[in-house]
Amino acid sequence: SSAAQLTYDQFIDLLAFLKSKSQQEALRGLVADAAVAGAASSDLAGSKPEAVADGAWKFVAAGPNGRLDLAAAFAAPAAPAIYVRAYVFAPARQKAALGVDSENPWRAWVNGAPAGPAANPEVELNPGWNVVLVKVANAGKPAAVGIRVTGDGLRTSAEPK
Repeated sequence: SSAAQLTYDQFIDLLAFLKSKSQQEALRGLVADAAVAGAASSDLAGSKPEAVADGAWKFVAAGPNGRLDLAAAFAAPAAPAIYVRAYVFAPARQKAALGVDSENPWRAWVNGAPAGPAANPEVELNPGWNVVLVKVANAGKPAAVGIRVTGDGLRTSAEPK
């Protein structure tokens, strides 16, 4: 949305945010846009994610709380689990911390390699775009997930561009 579409209150909030270093730090590495797709099973034990058809992915943006709302994805059609896919651009090869905030059980992969659910697992990022895939099981808990990748000079996107 363009600045012209902001309400006065949103504009004031934006100015306050721009002045607040701590709020900006809190957003660093946060996945704000991702693609989601239903999973065929809720199995989190498999070492490899299931294949998902390219056309199955739908884009979702994080809310003001920094979490991606999966409720719509869980509901239509009722999916036992959801894949959340995001891309992280790294300027150089590095180790980074992957944080996943979910009340439902989850499993993650970075570039196809298992990552987590240990607390703040360290992941290996290659120079350029890296794919982060998180499978969230539908365990009846609030269907929101926050994903953060913390490293040097990283940026995240729903697609590698």
